[in-house]
Amino acid sequence: MLQKIREIREHAQGIYDLAVNREVGVFTCSGDGFVVLWDVESGKQNPFAVKTSVPAYAVANSEELLFIGLNNGDLHWINLNSKEEVKFFQQHRSSIFSLVFDQKNAILVSTDADGFVGVWDTVNMKLNLFFQIPIGKIRAVAFSNDSKLLALGGQDGSIVIFETEFFNEVHRFYAHQDGVTALAFHPDGTSILSGGKDAFLRLWDISTWTKLKAFPAHLYAIYGIAFSPDASLVASCSRDKTIKIWNAVDFSINQKLDVKAGGHQHSVNAIHWSEQGLISVSDDRRLILWQ
Repeated sequence: MLQKIREIREHAQGIYDLAVNREVGVFTCSGDGFVVLWDVESGKQNPFAVKTSVPAYAVANSEELLFIGLNNGDLHWINLNSKEEVKFFQQHRSSIFSLVFDQKNAILVSTDADGFVGVWDTVNMKLNLFFQIPIGKIRAVAFSNDSKLLALGGQDGSIVIFETEFFNEVHRFYAHQDGVTALAFHPDGTSILSGGKDAFLRLWDISTWTKLKAFPAHLYAIYGIAFSPDASLVASCSRDKTIKIWNAVDFSINQKLDVKAGGHQHSVNAIHWSEQGLISVSDDRRLILWQ
């Protein structure tokens, strides 16, 4: 069973996203306009922080770079060794809602409120592709475990699948009423789990793209899905203020992390599950480490 180990409440406004770097710590971005680095084991803030011109909605990182997406579409690249900005792009014209880094191919994918997708080469620090998909705001993005597939979830309820050699669309299907808000490929490589504004979790076979399972998981929109490092469990977080832990085989409920368990008091916006534990961030301005 997971228990709350540490709580950090230093941001002045809600926390929208987080990114984990095994070497340096956990990055969070907030409505207060700061991107902050934390040592979650000690609960202390690293001296490194970035002040942005407007709130940052998304963060991601490689071993050497930190990527920050703002609500005006600006994209900042920060070198983590020199602590200096090395690239600044204004390709997007609307809020960047998701940044996902694929370590195997050194590719960053950015998506925005107008359905535009950016594919960035982080080695040569350049834009490879920029295109629009007519599925509305794209909040949910996930790479498959072998990095051969990219899944995008749209505001219209669709999931669009791309191959990652040339980024051609290979499949598209309807998944959730009112929009897809979370995606994660199962570690066993056979399926993808989606969460929606309809509060359902749905499991899809990636060989046939047929639905394997669907169940109401939360009361409101699901904002994040994260599998445990050993792939035995999967966590989902929601606007309903809760995190739920599921068995990753039969998806039976294992645990509910709510206010009674010392959890969040407002919408849980993002989660990440690493060897450190399960990390969650919320509109209540708190970062919580569960172990």
